[in-house]
Amino acid sequence: MRAKGGGPIRTVIQKVAKMPTGDFLSLKTGRPLPWEGIPERHFLWVCEADWNVRKFMTQPMRMEFYMSDGSKLIYFPDVERHLADTAIEIVEIKKKENEAQRDPDYGFKLWLARQVCEVRGWKFRIFTEEKYLAEGHRLANARLIRMDRTTTVTAEDYIRVGEAFQHRNGKMSWGEAVAALSRTDDEWRARTASHGCAP
Repeated sequence: MRAKGGGPIRTVIQKVAKMPTGDFLSLKTGRPLPWEGIPERHFLWVCEADWNVRKFMTQPMRMEFYMSDGSKLIYFPDVERHLADTAIEIVEIKKKENEAQRDPDYGFKLWLARQVCEVRGWKFRIFTEEKYLAEGHRLANARLIRMDRTTTVTAEDYIRVGEAFQHRNGKMSWGEAVAALSRTDDEWRARTASHGCAP
């Protein structure tokens, strides 16, 4: 079951939450997205910066599982991601890998969710802060990109970055892109020359 309008089906109730909560203002999705826990907030930063993620949504749906004894299990996935290769991922975010194994009932719900995803042709993945976010400086890079999220990009900026790409065979680090825009070849002084002031 999904929410009307395509937004999160469940919002965070801060009064009853036992962890940090908030809203992430996403430019990619064009809406604020609720998050629960620092690992989830950091994961949203990565999704926002990752070119391979076309769109994403927190609390995208409610899965209901009706058991043979008449009981009903409910599961809310943390994030749904639509990737550049058209794949759809349902993501559960944890701080550590063993968290999903502590509660057998919770682990069973995750197993059921994985079966539903397989039937629909979706991927079901569990990402952890200790592994996924730290891997390859993923979070550090997303944090740097987030710091520049309100920067205005001009036609001249596009030309400068395009020329820099040509000289590097189409591959360039974030620092090299910043240096190209700075006009001073300094990775830490982006747009200094164009604005005539220190960052």
